[in-house]
Amino acid sequence: MLEPALIAGMTRQVMREWSVDSQRVYLGGISAGAAMAALVVVAYPDVYAAVALHSGIPYRAAANVMEGVSAMTTGAPDTPRLARAAYEAMGARARPIPAIIVQGAADPVVKPINALHTRDLWLTMNGFARRATPETVSSPATPTRRAETQAGGLDVVTECYGTATGECEVEMLTVAGLGHAWSGGSKLGTFTDDRGPDATAEMFRFLLAHRMSAAPAPNAGRP
Repeated sequence: MLEPALIAGMTRQVMREWSVDSQRVYLGGISAGAAMAALVVVAYPDVYAAVALHSGIPYRAAANVMEGVSAMTTGAPDTPRLARAAYEAMGARARPIPAIIVQGAADPVVKPINALHTRDLWLTMNGFARRATPETVSSPATPTRRAETQAGGLDVVTECYGTATGECEVEMLTVAGLGHAWSGGSKLGTFTDDRGPDATAEMFRFLLAHRMSAAPAPNAGRP
């Protein structure tokens, strides 16, 4: 697709023109931006070390406007198929991609089921990438760590899904009372809520804990 190629191209241009640690390049987005971020990192797993997804639908849950509207309400129940498609889309560059997922429990636009399906898809995709079988990911997924806290006046459930070495590879923050808005955002912005955990800080915390582990195998078919 054209858009992921453009975003990856802009990323590489910034990396060339500035002093950028190529092992610490990340991508994130909210809503449609989260859906695009998922597409981009799967298409270019050799560029982005990890991804942050706020209030988005699962990878390739929709291919047109009508499917998008449906996915925003019902998510993507067929996550194993989409996980397989994501793994295959990575081709020779396939690798587990760490992800942090932030979701408002009161989101009336992108329903919370999307965060659950995104979590399941990502765990299964990462299982494929390390040459595991889908059965190695329990359904529903079982977190290795779970915490209930408060931040910015709202209750937050944080779940960590780790690897065999204990690394938190997929993390999900569910914020009670948060609608379709950036958690902990500035009042001056649009689609922001100054309550709740600071999503920006939480994303930086998670992303910076992950580096590109190893150089993926080259794939001449990708620009």
